Amino acid sequence: MFLVIFQEFFLDNYLCLLYYVQAVKNIYFTGYRMENDALTNSMLIDFFGDILTEKQRDYLDLYYNEDLSLSEIGNRVGITKQGVYDIIKRAKKTLMKIESKTKIIQKWIDTRRELEQAIANNEYIHPVALRYFQLEED
Repeated sequence: MFLVIFQEFFLDNYLCLLYYVQAVKNIYFTGYRMENDALTNSMLIDFFGDILTEKQRDYLDLYYNEDLSLSEIGNRVGITKQGVYDIIKRAKKTLMKIESKTKIIQKWIDTRRELEQAIANNEYIHPVALRYFQLEED
């Protein structure tokens, strides 16, 4: 059941991956590390954001995607800077915990790397996989 839901989620929402797919195209992953950077945060939010509450998703979006400061977010929603920080920290911890248990992003990156190698070796790759991983020729 989980696999079916998982597949439907990614097949229906692969366009949300465009932001970091472009970044991944330009980065050679020598080893997988979850660091506190914009690419990792976007991947975590895109892959697992639906698990969070609406408030957590909104705060993460404002902070990471719209580059608002904690104070600016607090002023918008009427809470303290510390309150915003706590919500964002808790949400990010939840996302990191899910990734550490499932390794879904790790698997996505590994699969993309394998597909790039297969393309370099002139192997046939199904067109859906090419679209999903944004490996089509420009």
